[in-house]
Amino acid sequence: MCGSESQVLTRARLPAGSPLPTQVEDLHDENSVLRKRAGLGATDAVDLQGVRMQKQASIAQLRSLNALLERQVRDGGKGKQGMHAGILDEWVHRRQCACVLEHAHQSILAWQEA
Repeated sequence: MCGSESQVLTRARLPAGSPLPTQVEDLHDENSVLRKRAGLGATDAVDLQGVRMQKQASIAQLRSLNALLERQVRDGGKGKQGMHAGILDEWVHRRQCACVLEHAHQSILAWQEA
């Protein structure tokens, strides 16, 4: 099934007036542009195993750091507030990175399923 056939089938399944056909077309166009930039054909497969492994490693690292920080906060003593503030800032930064990685992973999975 070619891209235009799948777009027609997608439109047929959606309610009239839905914004989804436009969004699907935008995603399809963006996909085409990105594939051309990457030098890939319309049907070439993309190996995402390295991306997944890197994401899993980053998540494991962040979980380890999270456990360490929680332990340090729980065991923290007097006079260490400055150190804990720095650790907390680092933890917040890494949690934000984890959220970005998770969002990227979900986008890649959605792209693969499309």
